[in-house]
This record gives sequence, structure tokens and C-alpha cells, in this order.
Amino acid sequence: MPLPSGNSVVSDHVDLLSALWAMDEATVPRNVVIGPDHKTVVVLDHSPSFSASSKNRMQVMLKDSATGQLRVGVSVEKTLWTCAAECALELRRIVDEIYPDGSRLMRFVISDFVARFLTPSWGSELIEQDKLLSSLSGCEVPDANADALSCSIINGISMAVEAISELSELQKKHRCIFERCDEASRAVGCSGAFTTVAGKGETIKCRTNEAVEKFKLERTAEKTALRNTRLSYMKRRFGRALHDWFTKDDEIGKKWAPNIGSVVVFTTINSDEEASMIVKHVTEEITSRNKIISALDGDKNFALISHVHLYVVSLHPVGSINNDTMPFSRKPLTKVNEYVSCSVVRSEVNEALASVVHGVLLEHYQLASTTVTSIPMKEEAQQGQSANYDVEIFHPRRSHRLLEERGIIGAESKLRCRSASGAYDTVKLAWSTPNAKTKWDQFAHTVSALPISPASIHSRPSVCLTSYLLANRNVMLEVLTHDVHPPCTVTPNVGQKLVSHLLMCHAGRIYLHTVFIGEHPVLNDTELANKVKLTKASAMRVADLATLMKESQLCYPSSEEGNDSFYHNTRCHISAANLQTSYNEKARKHLRRVTRYWPIRLCDSFIYNIPKRFEPLLSLVHKSELSTGDVSKCRECICALIASKDSKEPLTAKTIRCNKLKNPGNKDEQLRVACDEILNHLYNYVNHSERHLEVFNMFLQISGLDRATNMSITDVSLNEQTNSYVSTTQSTRSAGSASPAESYRSMSRSNSPLPKKARKAIHMWSSDEVVNVAEFFSERYQREYWSKWRDFVGREQAGSKPALLYPNLDLNKAPRKGETEPV
Repeated sequence: MPLPSGNSVVSDHVDLLSALWAMDEATVPRNVVIGPDHKTVVVLDHSPSFSASSKNRMQVMLKDSATGQLRVGVSVEKTLWTCAAECALELRRIVDEIYPDGSRLMRFVISDFVARFLTPSWGSELIEQDKLLSSLSGCEVPDANADALSCSIINGISMAVEAISELSELQKKHRCIFERCDEASRAVGCSGAFTTVAGKGETIKCRTNEAVEKFKLERTAEKTALRNTRLSYMKRRFGRALHDWFTKDDEIGKKWAPNIGSVVVFTTINSDEEASMIVKHVTEEITSRNKIISALDGDKNFALISHVHLYVVSLHPVGSINNDTMPFSRKPLTKVNEYVSCSVVRSEVNEALASVVHGVLLEHYQLASTTVTSIPMKEEAQQGQSANYDVEIFHPRRSHRLLEERGIIGAESKLRCRSASGAYDTVKLAWSTPNAKTKWDQFAHTVSALPISPASIHSRPSVCLTSYLLANRNVMLEVLTHDVHPPCTVTPNVGQKLVSHLLMCHAGRIYLHTVFIGEHPVLNDTELANKVKLTKASAMRVADLATLMKESQLCYPSSEEGNDSFYHNTRCHISAANLQTSYNEKARKHLRRVTRYWPIRLCDSFIYNIPKRFEPLLSLVHKSELSTGDVSKCRECICALIASKDSKEPLTAKTIRCNKLKNPGNKDEQLRVACDEILNHLYNYVNHSERHLEVFNMFLQISGLDRATNMSITDVSLNEQTNSYVSTTQSTRSAGSASPAESYRSMSRSNSPLPKKARKAIHMWSSDEVVNVAEFFSERYQREYWSKWRDFVGREQAGSKPALLYPNLDLNKAPRKGETEPV
């Protein structure tokens, strides 16, 4: 079954025929082809010649109860019919174990005087093994005295071709989907004008219009009438081209749903002419059957046969094939004509027959063979000793895709070799027991899980391996890199091992999990980490910062102190006495003191990179009070440091990354930087006590820095720190919130500061204050209203005297009643 183009990791896990049952009609891809492995007809020769002895004796071993040893109980000689029946059962067993969902169907035909089915129809699943065994047992051994001329394998082959013309349930569903797609395609292209809606139709139309426009713009010496004639011809051709496109698409859709099947024939042929006669008969039967189906006028249960894969397995008694090297010969599957591809295998019915059948099976169902090597097993005869065995398993060929892409199982690789019988290739992978102590993130992820089938179900190593896996255990399969040629470039994925597969049991079936090897395109974050690699951060003084936090730790005040502190903070009325006595204020003052010089990064300091060199001076000054002995120890440390001036050895020989040192190995430069930093370090604690000040002055005198240093020993002020912090924060906020335009407008030519707005007073309610909301807002409204009210101007001018209503009014000049005012 061909896989879709661009095989992905997902397609390795999903079998398309198995998934076709569960797929919705709209999601079925158009390139899914039901291949020749979906329907297989097994034809068994039941003619009198198969009653002959195969000369292959089967020994039945019995265990002696007295000695406990195995001995040959009885020896039975098989017939050719028994060997053919065993081959049919082996085919059915492996197909059922690898494809348990019924996506691969098989029908069995017995051919002697007439042909008859052991399975009535294709159905939706394989026939059960007990039913098949019962049907084969009912056929009995062929009659050796029967008329051999009236018995022919042709009868069974004719019935097999007839069975292939019948559609299975999966084929009916697939064909129904494509018929609906074809109807939709025909509905898209309308007759006559052929208005296009489909994507390809639009593309054709667009390209045609582009060609027409291009032809219009081209400069040519042709006459205008000829150009117009060609344009009209191109427009008429567009509808015809679109019709041809839809017709071609219908033909492609029909090609994607062919009726292909396979026929496996177990018979005896003695020459190539007999094989050619079988191929010729199959071709004639297909042609005749297609004519009959064409006359059925659209029967949904039958379909024209597109192609048939014919496998002819010729069985011969032991010693009848004159071949010194191999007891079998094989011709690969070759296309003979339009309808038939044929493969012929001739084999003796000995131990190599199973491998011959397996070779046909691997080619037909696209399977692969993997041999698990170096399996440790305890010897039953020799207690306490173990030996290594090999077990061969079959599985879908997709499990080896990653090994092939990485070049691990190439033609020259020692991992790929021929099977014991030489019928097919197998890949050798070594047994590797998983380590229970391996961390979960060190296990590689799997990309597929496909069922397996052991090549032999009766051998002791195979039984032990399957029993081990069915007991909910798992086995890793390791690629031995020393057997890979050319040398393997794939890095190990599980510890120091390159694990390619994992055997594990799920729901009573054993699956072969394919482990991803190499660099994953998504999950491998090495390339991404290199692209987004962040710069390495400088080392911080983490331990010193933790010590500083402990020294400056705050405590929760009591409820009364908290309310009182909150009340005073809101009004900025905290007294200096309260600041000195409060524990939190002391802690804040301590933090203010010791951070006057406190480099955060180690690269910005020298003495904090080698603190043991300056002990106990650095650690003793951390105390709140120093004793006389502490002062003496500090004096000794200072004297030892100053005495190192005369030494040729530097303060430290190791390389230190310090921005203050231009030449890190220079002793004089190290001493100079160390003295400056120690002075700043002691300055942080100079206000702790009198003895701290004594140590500070002592260092100035001994080091000789008292003349060149002018440092004020004034203690820090918490109020200044708070006020400066508030003002700095406010200025930062205002500067950050101002837009460029506002900043430009706020600047004057003289750079004079802008007038500040008066801040509104804030009334803070106490916790036990009762407020009447109605009265509060009424009073607020009245206050705002009367603040804008203005008194009468006359009353304002009159003061306490009565105000005249019309002060400028003169009644003497007013005209009397009856008099007219002169003009």
C-alpha cells in the first residue's frame, strides 16, 4: 500500500487501511490506495499428487518420567497436503497477529475436481484459526487413486479471480466516498459557460485572462483584425479546456480507487511452461470476468479487476530439487502484462519451507524481519548457567524507516544480513535490559507502536521471549554501532546506548515501539538554545546580601504602636526621640549606614572576592559593640596587611575578575585597591560605637591614608533619607509621566522652575470616628456654594450705613406730568 507523499512520523504509526474505517468521509485523502494486500485468496492444491509423501518426518518428543530426559516417542511422515495446510495456517497466523483489525482479508480455496471456498465471503475480519483448522480437517487427505487428469489447480484459480472481483466492505466505503467526490466535482463545473468555483478552475481562468491581456499589450506586426480573431479564439478555448480538465480529474479519481488483489497458489509445477500457463489462464479469467461485470450495469457488489499479484509456491518432496546450495529457487515479483504480476517460488518441504513462506509474506504485506540477538536464558540441563539465543520477529516495514534514513542498515552494514535459509533479509538488534534507575527524562520518546509476530511459535527462545513480554515487561533493542558501516554518526539517546526500538505489551499483544534517533526537528532544543543564548550574568554577593537582610530585619509593631505610628506618619509629626527608640528605626538606620559602600557585583570589588585574606577585620566590625580583644585582633590584621608591602608575593595568586584592577597580577595595585576598599568598609560601621571609630582611625594612621583622606564621620539621618527618597520618587514619576511635548512646553529660556500648585489638605478620619454621610455631603455642598457667592456691590461700598438704591439719580431734572421734553 503506497503511503502519501512526504512520509511523516505520524504515518509510521498509523496504518491507512486500518484508519480508513474510522475516518470521516470528508477527511479521507484522495491518494489512499487499497493495495493488493487488502484481499488475498489462498488456493490449495487438493489433487491426488498431494497425497504423496513429502519425505519429511516429524518426530514427537516425549519426556521419560523415570529419568526426566526427552526421547523420541514417535516419528510421523507428512504428506504434501499436510505441508500445504501448514503453510496456509502460518499465513493466517502472522496476518492476524500483525493486522488484528481485519484490514487484511483472506479467503481459502480448495481445488481438485471442482473448486470450493472454505470461507463464504470476504466479511470484515479474518476467519478464526479453529474454524479454518476444522475446515481443512474436513477436506481429509487427497485420494491417491482418484483420476489425476480431472483434477486441476486451474479450477481454484478461476474461483480466486471471481472472488477478487467481489468488493469488500472497506472497498465499498472507499468507492462510495470517491463517487460522491466525483459528483461534487461535476457539479462545480457548469456546462456551457463553465463558471468555475474550484481552486484549480480559478487558476486556469486567471492564467487564461493573463495570457489574453499579455497578448493585447504585446507589440506585434500583425494586423488588428488578425489579433482580434486570435483573442476570440482563445476565449472560446477556455470553456473547452475547463471541460477537459474536469473530465481528466474524473479519470484520475477513478484511478485512485482500483480493484487490486492477490492470489497465493500452493501447488507443484515442474517447468517454467506450467507457470506461464497459469499466468495466461489468470489473464484470460480477468478479461472474461471484467466483461461479465461490465454487463452487470452498475452492480455495487462487484468491480472491474485492475491488477492481480500472483504468487505460485511450488512444493516438492525432500531431495527432489537438484540444488546443492539452496533447497529452493525464487523469481521475484515481476509485471507480466497489464493485469498480472507473477512470482514463482520452488521449495522442498523441509525446515526451509517456513522461511520460504515467510519471504512471500514479507514481500506481499510489506513486512520486515528483526532478529533480537544476545537474549540471556538459563539452561534447563545445566543449572546456574545461561546462554545467549536469537529470536526473529516480523512487523510492518515502517519500523525500520529511521534506521534506513540514518544509514544504519545500509547495504554494507553488518546489521542487515540474510536469514538462516537465505530467503529474505533480517536486521540484527541486541537485547538491552532497561535500567530501573534511569531517570525519566533520559528515556527517548517513541514515534510509533506496531504489532509484531514471532517467526516461530514453537521454539523455546521464542516462547521465553513472548512470555517475558506478556508478563508486563519490556526490552530495549540496541544498535551495536561497531557493526555499522560506514561508522555511525548518530549520538546515543539512552545513556551511552543507541536504542532504536522497544518491545512492550499492550492489551495482550506485543508491540514494537520505534524510538526516535538523531536530532528531533521539534524536541531538540540545542539549536534554539544556541540562538537565544543569554549573556552570563556577573556573580553577585548573595551570601553577604543574606547577612545584610538578617541584620536589617524589621519587626511587626503592636496594634497601639501601629495606629499611633500611622497617625503620626500621615501628619509628619514623628519626634526624634521616637526614631531613636523604635526598633524598626534602628534597623533602617543600620541599613542606611552599612550601604554607604556596598558593591553588588563581585567584579566591582576586590576584597569581597578573597574575604579570608582580610579576616577577622571584615567580620568583627559587623558587631554592634566591640570589645578590647576585638580591637586588638583588628590591629593585628591591619598590621599584617600593611607589612605585606615589603613582600614580593601578591595578596592572591588566583585570577580575579575585578574592574578596578588594570593589572590583576600587580602586587602594588592589589594592595592599593584593597586599602581603599577596607577604608570604605570600615567607614560603614564608624558610627556604631566608640571602638568602631577607634578601629577606623587606627587603619587611617597605620596605612598612612589619614593625610590623603577627608571623610566625614557624621552619622546618617533617617529624616533626610526619607525626604530625599520621597522627593526623588516624585520627581522621577513626574519626569516619567510627562510627554515630550509637555516637557518642551515646560522649559523656559531662563530655565527657571515652574510655580508649584498648592497641595490640597487631606483629612484623615480616625478609626472610632462616626460620620453622618448626609450631613457631610450637605455641608460640603454648602461650603462650595457659599464660597462662590458674592454680596451686593452697594452693600459692600456702604459698609454699616444704609445703601442707596440709586445714588446718582437726580429727580429735579426729570420732566413734570404733561410737559414735553424740548427737542
